[in-house]
Amino acid sequence: MKTSIKIAVAALVLASFGFEGCKKGENDPFLSLSSRKARVAGEWTVTSGEGTKSEVFGSVTVTETSTYDGTTETTVVNPGNSTTTDKYTVTYTFEKDGTFSTVYTDNDANPDEVTTTTGTWNFTGGVGEMKNKSQMLLTILSISNSGGTTTYSGSEAPTLLYDIDQLKGKEMILKSTYTSSNNNETSTGSWTLTAK
Repeated sequence: MKTSIKIAVAALVLASFGFEGCKKGENDPFLSLSSRKARVAGEWTVTSGEGTKSEVFGSVTVTETSTYDGTTETTVVNPGNSTTTDKYTVTYTFEKDGTFSTVYTDNDANPDEVTTTTGTWNFTGGVGEMKNKSQMLLTILSISNSGGTTTYSGSEAPTLLYDIDQLKGKEMILKSTYTSSNNNETSTGSWTLTAK
């Protein structure tokens, strides 16, 4: 009897290690019966977002703070405390074969201006403290709108790197940060997007 109990406890401990391996993002569910790739695959509509941007031009620093509610992005720029709004929607479609498309609809245009971006996506391997499959790398291969289509290939293809903060069956939270420098200008920023 004691041997059976020990075997059952050992099995539960091993199973808990296996389930913990599914939890990559800090806010992921403890247990999911779907693979990470299966949870990403499908159509996602961005429902909210927030971000900050800071640009340094010599001795002048300009900051932007933005919030998005699924239809309207409001941005406050300082110095000056000026506010602008942009109306748009964004939908991502991730396929299991590693391709993706994004449809950005500019609702401020008349008529609405639709831009479609296509490319490939994949998880990154664990780098440094990052867990395996905790980031997504998107490589853009084409951008199309009413003005035509621009295509990219090889090292010229733009890339986007997202940290996957949460990946549930019906909600995904992506985070992105960047830093760029050019001559006397430095730009840094971060975005958090929630898609359902």
